[in-house]
Amino acid sequence: MPAERTFSEELIQKLTVPDDDFKGVIRNIPAAKPSAIRRDSTASSLGHLDLLPTELLLLALAPLDFQSLSRLSRVCLRAKTVVENLPAYKDMMAYVPEALTALGLRTRILEEYPASRVHRALRDDRCVSCLGLGWFLYLPTCERVCYRCLHHDWGLIVVYLGYARRCFGLKDRHFASIPAMYDLPKAGDGAAKDNPGSGLYCVREAKRLSIDEAYGSLENAAKNLPRFRVPADQIPRWEQEIFARFREASLEPTGPYWPPEPWILFGGTDYDRETAIRIPRLTETGPDRGHMCMGCDVVRYRRPYGRAVATWAMSKAAARRAAAWGNLLPREAFLEHIKVCDAVGQLLAEWGDS
Repeated sequence: MPAERTFSEELIQKLTVPDDDFKGVIRNIPAAKPSAIRRDSTASSLGHLDLLPTELLLLALAPLDFQSLSRLSRVCLRAKTVVENLPAYKDMMAYVPEALTALGLRTRILEEYPASRVHRALRDDRCVSCLGLGWFLYLPTCERVCYRCLHHDWGLIVVYLGYARRCFGLKDRHFASIPAMYDLPKAGDGAAKDNPGSGLYCVREAKRLSIDEAYGSLENAAKNLPRFRVPADQIPRWEQEIFARFREASLEPTGPYWPPEPWILFGGTDYDRETAIRIPRLTETGPDRGHMCMGCDVVRYRRPYGRAVATWAMSKAAARRAAAWGNLLPREAFLEHIKVCDAVGQLLAEWGDS
């Protein structure tokens, strides 16, 4: 396909994997809305806070979480004006208001983090696991992740309190220092029925607790992690293997490495949870939500099942691009990619757009 070819915006969207195809990601949630308070008098006061100049008032409000800021904005028009001028509030409402809904109504984790931390995650663009570009907000720790790390980093799985206690030898009191994420139970969710009202905890943070608060060091934790207290034949082999992976999870960024067997293969188990939401990367030219190539995605699904593989005549370069599925590209990089992607050329031929 000629490199100089141009693509219409409609075709670019058609060649982009839609958001609904992302697994483990919260979708289709309403955006948060600003306070609708109206003026009913000529006076509007924050009480003693009115004595502070605007600059100090903004600094004083910076440590508050978004839930508190939302409540404050409904006190009076003066409070509404101040809150809506906070950089964190302005950016979140402008670019990712649905993330506030996900953090608040959906997972009940909004009150756990100050607005400044959520804002920092929006302004940053690096995945907490591999340090590549992260296009998702990982809700349990309010950090950015990329799609591949979300499904390959065992430390980013969330588990119920009972699982975390059993895996890392922790007591209930240890979990007071890390936030719990609550999720809507799925149909037929046996784990949710067995853990009513229990929060979900990030495996990486649970492991860090076992080192910092229970055992004192990584070496001691490795020696003293609990063993299963029931006969091995009563514990599913897959669960024994998963617990072993939990204990081996890295606490630091691992770089661009992913094990050959992602934990997403255990979809439908107690560990199959929605823990992230799409957020844009803020650039000098505005927000960029990233693009995943539809051509590479189609190749990924056709190759394992042998459907129409012979018609694709994939080159080694195309195979490498297919193997890189899961990477979202910045818009400019995506536009360059679809000009040379063999799979895109095949798709365009099928669609009659070549």
